[in-house]
Amino acid sequence: MINLEILLYQTLLGVTLTLLFIESRFSRKKTCLLVYGATVLLMAADVWLYRILGRERFGELYTLTNHLPIFLVFFYISRNHGWQLIFQFLSGVLFCVMIQHGAALAYVLSGWKMWVLGLTYAILSAAMILFIVHFLRPLYLQVLHHLRHGWWLMCLNIAIYYVIILYLIPSYVGEPNWGTILQPAISLLMMGFYVLILALFSSVEREMENRHSAEMFSVQLSALQRQVESTRDAENALRIERHDLRHRLNTISNLVRSGNRETLLAYIGAAQEQLEEARPEIWCADPVLNAVFSFYFAQAKRFNIEVNAELAFPKILPADAASLSTVFANALENAIHACRALPEAQRKITCRCINRPRLMLEVSNPCASPVILGKDGFPITDGKDSDRGLGLRSIRSFCKKHDALLTCAYQEGWFSLRVAF
Repeated sequence: MINLEILLYQTLLGVTLTLLFIESRFSRKKTCLLVYGATVLLMAADVWLYRILGRERFGELYTLTNHLPIFLVFFYISRNHGWQLIFQFLSGVLFCVMIQHGAALAYVLSGWKMWVLGLTYAILSAAMILFIVHFLRPLYLQVLHHLRHGWWLMCLNIAIYYVIILYLIPSYVGEPNWGTILQPAISLLMMGFYVLILALFSSVEREMENRHSAEMFSVQLSALQRQVESTRDAENALRIERHDLRHRLNTISNLVRSGNRETLLAYIGAAQEQLEEARPEIWCADPVLNAVFSFYFAQAKRFNIEVNAELAFPKILPADAASLSTVFANALENAIHACRALPEAQRKITCRCINRPRLMLEVSNPCASPVILGKDGFPITDGKDSDRGLGLRSIRSFCKKHDALLTCAYQEGWFSLRVAF
């Protein structure tokens, strides 16, 4: 059943599945040119070697002639190396072999009909690609740099499967021999192992999200505490000013009688400055939102980031203040993080909020490097910067819950995040 055409298809499919896991350090276009250019050269070499060596001998050398060169290509383009890269590569091989086993079983059960083989290959390949793109890749990239142990053990299990399928059971699924039953049975066991890996990844992701939520709650609590302390300090300062008001009025009265106009004006100006210093900065009427703005704007000031804020909130908010404050907290935290990578002269954050015709929020900041937006319109985050990805995911979850529109844009070096209710 295994012939040259199927081997070539499996080579192309395995490369594609592995590429879906890889975080390339090049652009998408250059990555595809490098990977598929090398794949075409390998496939041309496969045709030549297959005709010279024959199927059996070629199968024995397949790892050396195909897997090793492709692995080196992925090593060159990948941002990640070590056990993580080996896991990515072996996962691509694993899924490719599982597709071959599924298609071959359908071929056998249909009475060796080629159209069934081709159709099953197409269906399983499309399903696997969609599964990786929409579920496994996002999950994997989230946990890539947070799961620090155990990669070698996962790689060892998949590598044992790799050796058993390719070398210890020297037969092909789809041919009338015992390998047609034994190899798919081992693949089913391996599928169960991979389900455990997915459960581990999901557990790590939930832990990350819970930790991020706890950090956001801690920030809100800290902001409220600082706001309370600031208000208390302002009240104490005003209480002192009221106590000193009688003395100030007496001083002003004496200066008026003496006709010392310049000294009088200077004295009044100094008194006004003291009152301004005692007044707490109020960004909005809601205490929770005001506390979050005060906290992050003060944090931006500590990092020498210029903040331009124009905030106008309606009396009735479209969502509870605690949830809405989390949106601003995540957006401002990401903006501050991005600005810290810039020279101090370029650090700037713009925060706008309008309440007519409906509430709209916008947080903008310059970026040290271009922001690449995915097909869904949201930034493709570096795995090493997964905290930013968690913040954006939290905002997306909020918008979905409250039926708000979230959009992201990158233009002329500035990244903007907008939420419209």
